[in-house]
Amino acid sequence: MTVNRHSLPTRSSASPPQSRAYSEHALLTPTETSQLLIEGLQHSAVLQLRCNGRIERCSIEAERLLGYESRELQGQHFSVLFAPEELAQGARDQDLIRARDEGRLENVGWHRRCDGTRFLANVVITPRRRGVDLLGYGVVLREIAVDGASPLAPRAPDAHLLARIAELEHLDQRKNTFLIMVSHELRNPLSAILSSLEILRHEGASEAIQRQARDMAERQVWRLTGLVNDLLEATRLMCGKISLYRKPLDLRWAAERAAETCRPLIERRLHEFDVILPNEPLWLDADPARIEQVIANLLTNAAKYTPDGGLVSLTLWREDGEAVLSVKDTGKGIPADQLSSIFDLFTQVDRDGEDGLGVGLSVVRTLVTMHEGTVEASSPGVGKGSAFVVRLPTCPPPEDATDGQPSRLVGASTSRDIDGRT
Repeated sequence: MTVNRHSLPTRSSASPPQSRAYSEHALLTPTETSQLLIEGLQHSAVLQLRCNGRIERCSIEAERLLGYESRELQGQHFSVLFAPEELAQGARDQDLIRARDEGRLENVGWHRRCDGTRFLANVVITPRRRGVDLLGYGVVLREIAVDGASPLAPRAPDAHLLARIAELEHLDQRKNTFLIMVSHELRNPLSAILSSLEILRHEGASEAIQRQARDMAERQVWRLTGLVNDLLEATRLMCGKISLYRKPLDLRWAAERAAETCRPLIERRLHEFDVILPNEPLWLDADPARIEQVIANLLTNAAKYTPDGGLVSLTLWREDGEAVLSVKDTGKGIPADQLSSIFDLFTQVDRDGEDGLGVGLSVVRTLVTMHEGTVEASSPGVGKGSAFVVRLPTCPPPEDATDGQPSRLVGASTSRDIDGRT
């Protein structure tokens, strides 16, 4: 077992690492996202209402079920969909108010199509909000076959539909949180860049002041570059556009490369850094750049969320036919109730002034899973550090493999940007 402590080549922390190239995929606008969700509910009529109950848009399935064209429904009050007896009884008058106040309303009732025919449907009304502001309502109708029972008798809700609605509500909340986070992250560096430009425009500024302004602007541009790269990587994750370029890889080589990349950040935070590698190779059938990215993301997380002067360690070993990689720190730790969601996209335990969009750990899980591996997080509690353990299946060594310490040449033939371009 070889222990390297602060043994990696030094790279000036003043020069930001070269950013990897990513394929550019535009993020969906909120309107496009809403339309995709509306069309994604098969066998259900979905309508989007304004706050006053008037129909704003509807799904193709709604046109089929109700017999209207979308343009015929737009602007009409959604009560046009109810059978006359439902409206006469006054049963539907308070539906929107109850949905607004209770967060959700579900009932069963008679409805009517464009040609006047009636049908029984399960209806779910959910308020759409941005923060505390009411934007309107979402209405989901699913037709119920009449089987001789009383049409207004209580019926068991559709479990699949309820689960789907809960999932969409959760996604909507995460989207709102993400938009707030992005706005905050973009505002700060842009403000710093504008301040630097004001200084540079000032004719009386000394050379030293101008140099400081240029350096600050450069740092903030690199920060913005990192944020944009995070957004592009998140887009690739959501669209399933990540590809792997596999070849035989000694995991020790990827660990050394990742440690070298993260060393400037670790040194700036005054951390003690232990890199513990086995003497024998750990061969994987893997994408070298992506495995390096996994390790770098874990090390970056450990360095950022450990107070200055802490300990970060990277350890590799073989266990039960698998290559095991562990990254531990003495940092802020993870609350027990958040361990299960720590790998979700845009999730961060405690920002506390740290930048980033909460993409790194989600990328780690996706890439590890694509390599048929697993990743787990553990923590004794808040303020007690954390550990991330990655397990990857090993493969037989290539014919030209050599034993001993990892070579800088191992895997060098796939020295490429992260999107696969050479």
